[in-house]
Amino acid sequence: MEFSAMESLKEKIDFVMNNRGETPMLLFASKVGDLEICRCFVGIGAHVVGTVDVKGSNVFHYAARNAKHGLELLEIFASLGGDVKRINEDGEEAAIIAVREGNFDFAIALFNKRSEDMSFLAYCIRNAIGLDILKFLYKKNASVGNVGNKIDFKYLISAAAGFGDLDTTKWVIEICRRSLEYRTDVRNEIFFAALKECGGNMKHGEKIVIFLMEKFNLNFLPSYLECLLKSAFLKGNIPVANYLMKKHSAFLFDRQLFLKELMSDENVKAESIGDFLKQVGKKVDDILPNALLFASLHSRPDVCEWMVRQGLDVTVIQKNLCTVLHFSVLNTSHGLANIRFFAPKLSANDVNRKDVLGQTALHLALSKARLDLAEELIKYGADLDVDFNGCNLLLYCVGKNMMSSAKFVYEKKKSLVNGLGPEGKTALLIASKFDNKPMLQWLCEITTRPPTSI
Repeated sequence: MEFSAMESLKEKIDFVMNNRGETPMLLFASKVGDLEICRCFVGIGAHVVGTVDVKGSNVFHYAARNAKHGLELLEIFASLGGDVKRINEDGEEAAIIAVREGNFDFAIALFNKRSEDMSFLAYCIRNAIGLDILKFLYKKNASVGNVGNKIDFKYLISAAAGFGDLDTTKWVIEICRRSLEYRTDVRNEIFFAALKECGGNMKHGEKIVIFLMEKFNLNFLPSYLECLLKSAFLKGNIPVANYLMKKHSAFLFDRQLFLKELMSDENVKAESIGDFLKQVGKKVDDILPNALLFASLHSRPDVCEWMVRQGLDVTVIQKNLCTVLHFSVLNTSHGLANIRFFAPKLSANDVNRKDVLGQTALHLALSKARLDLAEELIKYGADLDVDFNGCNLLLYCVGKNMMSSAKFVYEKKKSLVNGLGPEGKTALLIASKFDNKPMLQWLCEITTRPPTSI
């Protein structure tokens, strides 16, 4: 028996319980049921609207597939505080599922509860909805292209350029044409924003850039062209970058600064750096001396690995004598991974090399209480008996007022606590200059050498 043919609530409940499998009751009911059974499940506390399945889909994802009752279910779930913006593990939003299911009224109603500053049409374009459906939606209700009561030419054209194809872009420009002709003051601004989005459109970006630049005779100042060029390089869209350079003489005012930006960007692939260098006809160290040191401080390990494959020397040192390990310690995001990449390639001498202040990479790690980094450095040969200005490693940590680091060193080599620093100072005496009672108490418990004076 189909759900729609059932009259009694008991029949509906039995249907859900017998067919839901592992799907939570309320979610399955949202997909196949009606308002009565969903209210029943919520009322008896069987499930709340925040319930999700194993893939993170919620009531709206399921109701999006309910052509008959989805719209009324949307209203009650929204009134109960359901998450209208939730994205499941497959990257799906309920409104887009509804569009693909042909449940357009549900999709529009759900989108309108999101308080977005873009139009529903722009939202669909950004989510790869095809041109046929876009045209159908617009023909059915032109307001889907509006924000408020005005056409959304700000986001529509950019969305088409960044996420659509050339035909979609042409169609969007056509429906925005009257506003573009009327708002000549912002026309170039709108097209500039769209051109920036083309950098991220790997499949269609080049065709769209060519169309926009040539169809509308767009001319931008060098600084604007540089911005477009940077956007293309950052997204790894070499065809767009190549077109801008060859046809519109776009160039970078400061290649070194931009190379640093590429190397530091979390989203830029290492290969994209190579594409950029090939495009400008330079090697990495032609533009940025000591590039590997910069990478160890600012980049991911795959970027460092790519540079080593280009022939850069892992034993390079800066004028202040810092190595790739010193800089990796200072890399808050990728320091551990970078150390794991570099350290096996270095000799014991390089692992224990001191900077101009006399600190090894291990000193730096302990001074910042990065015990994970310290552990890794020791694994690859960092010396516990290293000296700094007359202090052993434990006294160094005490002098930095780093109790966690001092304890770490003590567990590695307990005898260091009885060492003497400059002028015969003990660990207790060095610690006494700080108002750190836990440190003093700990040292009193473990030291066997009395302080000379406190």
